Amino acid sequence: MKIRMNSFVANRAAAIACAAGAAVFVTDQTASAQAGAQPQSIKLFGVIRDFQANHADFNVSSSDGLTSSAGNVAHMLDRNGKPVYTGSGAVVLSPATDVLGRAIAPSLAFEASADAVTDFETTPGRVVPSRAFAAQVEVLGAAITASGEYDMPVTVEVRIGADTFEPFGQNGDAMDGNVNDHGPRRQFVSDIYASGSAISVTGTSWQKRDSGLSGNDASDWENSMTVISREDSPQVKVLRDGDTVPNIEGFMGQGDIESFVRDFIDEDTNTVSLDDNQAIYLFELGTTDLNSSAADFQDLVVLVSLATDPEYFDDPDPEPNPLACGEARDIAADLGAENAGGIDSPRSFRQWFREAPGANISTIHGIELVRNGDNYEFTTEDFHPVDRQLYGNESDAHNRNFTYEISARFIYTQCSGQFIQVAGEGDAWLFVDGELVMDLGGAGTAGQQYVEMDRLGLADGAIHDIRLFYAQRSVDDAAFSISTNMALLSKRNESPTTNPFD
Repeated sequence: MKIRMNSFVANRAAAIACAAGAAVFVTDQTASAQAGAQPQSIKLFGVIRDFQANHADFNVSSSDGLTSSAGNVAHMLDRNGKPVYTGSGAVVLSPATDVLGRAIAPSLAFEASADAVTDFETTPGRVVPSRAFAAQVEVLGAAITASGEYDMPVTVEVRIGADTFEPFGQNGDAMDGNVNDHGPRRQFVSDIYASGSAISVTGTSWQKRDSGLSGNDASDWENSMTVISREDSPQVKVLRDGDTVPNIEGFMGQGDIESFVRDFIDEDTNTVSLDDNQAIYLFELGTTDLNSSAADFQDLVVLVSLATDPEYFDDPDPEPNPLACGEARDIAADLGAENAGGIDSPRSFRQWFREAPGANISTIHGIELVRNGDNYEFTTEDFHPVDRQLYGNESDAHNRNFTYEISARFIYTQCSGQFIQVAGEGDAWLFVDGELVMDLGGAGTAGQQYVEMDRLGLADGAIHDIRLFYAQRSVDDAAFSISTNMALLSKRNESPTTNPFD
């Protein structure tokens, strides 16, 4: 599965402008707060929508998504201020973290300096990285003739995970995809892929259908031999740093393997000198008799390099991107296999945060965040605010099948250290001014994320909206907590169908 990491690139300028080491203080939405007075508690109001236990999304099992996931909700709220289900999520193998090790939304991580990916296996004919990666594939050269009469075309196909590419021209067209043309190195750089996605290469040699043909047309050629590295073919060798260069003479006066990998040889030891993120494929595309002199393994020579981001291949040693208010770099998330988060469909998800007669019943509910030092906190070991209400407990000890939508406002003060953190065992998505800044998907999985407002490029001194969308789908105890140093303003509303700030 292809996975592309996103970031708030457009908002970087404002975030970077913050000065390092700014003091942390609490802001309020009232004149008295701005004068220095701070409330001892704040109350956040929102809409709870209760669902019956037989609802497709609230009757989940271990096979339905009981794992942390991200990417199942679009990055912007829709025109009605509601989250949109995309179904394009993935398992979070390890979360994105900031400089202090706090988990953040994968899409919020600033693009850190790209690194080489050195942790990979070379199983027969395949390179298998153990972390998310982008790959650069280069043809170092090709040399194969038809008994010295003419150069045989060679074409290449690259496979990464389940995706196949023909980066150097059509693999099935001897003229369009030919890399045996004595030209410069040809390069292909992939998108970012999940860890465990195997990289393999297919090489094909071509011969003339008839010796009298000119070879100027694709129809003059037919397949001579196709070798697929992932099939554990003995006609492919894979070299890594420190391996001995095979001492095989080139067939019929052609250059040997060393002539193709000369830039990657330690002359003192005659071993391959590669970076730790590189491997070389050597193909034999002329004969299946590997004991014959024709088996010279330089019919196609391919170099694979790995990095955390495609930008690495433009500049292997870039300067790290600074973060908000002078902080150091983030660590990007490692995302794995596709995962729908235990959500049945876009239609079922639409009911989560909308009035849906017959599917949910709603009520207004408020939670109190009590001041603790500089922060306001709400925390409970087991969140079940609508016990014996709405659809009721349905023979269970508690009513756990509900969503909670909270709306609030705050005044942003640049470089003041304003933050909000949510933790618990339910799904949680936080939006600031309609943009996703927290992505805690997955039913019944414990997790937490931290949102630093200085990251978001917000207008200093302006009022901004926060929307928290929470879903309780746990069958067991469900901890839930919110912590912030902002005196958020939230208004009780008579109708759960109306935005309090409209």
